[in-house]
Formats: sequence, C-alpha cells, structure tokens
Amino acid sequence: MPFSHLLIPHALVDDAEAAPAARAALQAVFKNGGASSRAGGRWLPSLQGLLDRAPLQTRRLDANGVTSAHEAMLAQALGLDPLVPPWAALRAHALRLPEADTAAWAFMTPAHWVLPQGVGQSQVRLSDPDQLRLDEAEAQALCAAMQAYFAEDGLSLHIDRPGLWLVRGDALRGLRSPAPERVLALGGDVAPWLPTASPAAPLLRRLQNEMQMLLYTHPVNDAREARGLPSVNSFWLHGGGKLAAVPTPQITWTVLDSLVAPALQGYALGDWRAWAEAWRALDAQLALTLTEPTGPQDAQPRTTQAPTQLVLCGLHMLATSDSTEPSSNGFWRRLRQRIRPGLQNEALAELLVPA
Repeated sequence: MPFSHLLIPHALVDDAEAAPAARAALQAVFKNGGASSRAGGRWLPSLQGLLDRAPLQTRRLDANGVTSAHEAMLAQALGLDPLVPPWAALRAHALRLPEADTAAWAFMTPAHWVLPQGVGQSQVRLSDPDQLRLDEAEAQALCAAMQAYFAEDGLSLHIDRPGLWLVRGDALRGLRSPAPERVLALGGDVAPWLPTASPAAPLLRRLQNEMQMLLYTHPVNDAREARGLPSVNSFWLHGGGKLAAVPTPQITWTVLDSLVAPALQGYALGDWRAWAEAWRALDAQLALTLTEPTGPQDAQPRTTQAPTQLVLCGLHMLATSDSTEPSSNGFWRRLRQRIRPGLQNEALAELLVPA
C-alpha cells in the first residue's frame, strides 16, 4: 500500500562527532551489500528512486531545543506546538482521563541513572529506559510507593504502560524537557536537561532526590538486582504541557522507525554498522511501498503511486523531498539519471551523513 507522506526518524546522522563513524559504516555496508542492494549499480535503489523525483530541501532546527526533528514534524502535523509539544496531555485526552483538558500533564518514564564512578567524575547519565524491561507488577508496586510523595505536591500518577506513566498537576506548567530518546542521542548526560526555568523546578528536583532514596531499598529493585537487571533509581519527565482540546490533524504521516534503535546504539557505543544494515533493510521495505503485484503469478510488479512527500530526519536536520513542488520537474529527474552510479552513491552517503 503506498503512502503519501513518509517520515523516517534518525535517517540522517547530523552530529559532528558521530558522523565519521556513521559514514564509514554506511560505506562498508554499501561495498559488501550484494546485488540486492545495488540495483542498476545504485546503493539503496528505492531511496534513490524516490529522491530522483524531487530535489531535497534541508532545514536545521535549534540544537538546544527539547524536540528532535521528527518530533517537531509530527507535532506540527497534529496541530501542536512543534517547539514544546504537549504529548502527555494529548495522550490524556486519548485515554479520557479526568482533567485532560484543564490540567498540566507530563510523561514520566521510570529510569536508571548511572551515577559517577571514580575520582574526578561528575556526569550522571540516563540509561536506555527500554533496557529496564519493567513488567506490570513491578510498575504497580513502584507507582504505589511513589504516589504518596507526589500527592503531597498536588501531583497524581497514572500508569499508561509499565515503562511510561502520566503525571498530572500544576507543578508541571512550563516544564520543558526532552524525551529520553533525545537525551540518549545527545550523550545521555542529564545535567543540561534538568528543570531549571520551570517555576516548580525546586519541587521537581526535590522529588527526584526523594525518589532516589525511596527506590534505593525498594523490594522491587532488590528482586531486579538479584536477576541481574538494572534498578529503577529515578524518573524522567518529558512531553509536558496543557491541551484544552485536541486539534484537527493537518497531515497524517506514515512513520518508519526501524532506524531509531540502531541509531541510539550508534550514539551510545560509536558502532554504526547496525544502523547502516538497518538502512539496507529499510530500503527493501520502501520498495514494497512503491510496487504492488498484479497477481500471484505475475512476475512483473506494477508500479504504484510514490509518496508525494518524504522527510528524512536527524537530531536537528530535516531533509524534505516534495514532488508537489514546482521544482520537481522532468529536468531534475533527467539530470539525476545522467550522473554516474558511483557519484550518486557518494552523494547519497553524504546526504545521510552530512560532512
């Protein structure tokens, strides 16, 4: 089934420190890709076929903002503030929670903070929350222990799923904080992102300190450590804000997110091969969106409508290919087709991993 608006998070690696390793991994996978990845002498032929239809327009977002490029695009399409989208309030509306339209909300992610080890080290880092693998019983036990402390400050907790909770209360007004994914991609250091500008910043910092002490000896963590799992020793607030009513979406994006996990691995470990391999698999998936067989015995697939808009996202960069733009004409396509495959491949690598 073809998609008219296609969004790919972490398709670009636009971090200066990560770029060399990502580019090297991409080129290594290209060279060893085999015929399936080099149709017509082209690497990632499905992606290049889409980019032949329209030139790319690039735009950079604020590197110090709390939203990554793909979040900003999704928020704008939903009619939300792209700089500080109230994701938690939107979820509260979807769940029809009390005061969804009047209260301030935030997502709360149970987290493991890696505390500094050794002399001269001071950085506290956020670990990937997905590695906690909390189950429902653990989440319920932790939430019950934490709820009383939050209630003292007018905050209430609601478990959406074990690894993602909702918090409601006035103390969340003005909270600006990135999602854990963005913190991890930018190095994992929590210090630059801890609430300071919010009027309730002292209250939230106190709650974090109290939860660290409470959770240190909690039976759930004792059992987790006995099983070799990381403890839940803190929490992370994000997606905060108010939303009086759910706006009418402007665009419906189809999001292909298979590059997210390997990209976070690349940022954390400096090993980008899994991301490059994921790009090759994603290209095969793109081919399926562009073709559709006419029948079970038909050896020749029938080409269907390509996306009218494709957006490749990095941390701060957006690269948009829009076939509805006037510049998306036959001259551009003919020009791209004349370029030698080797140059096309080099250009594609530079696109995905800007110099």
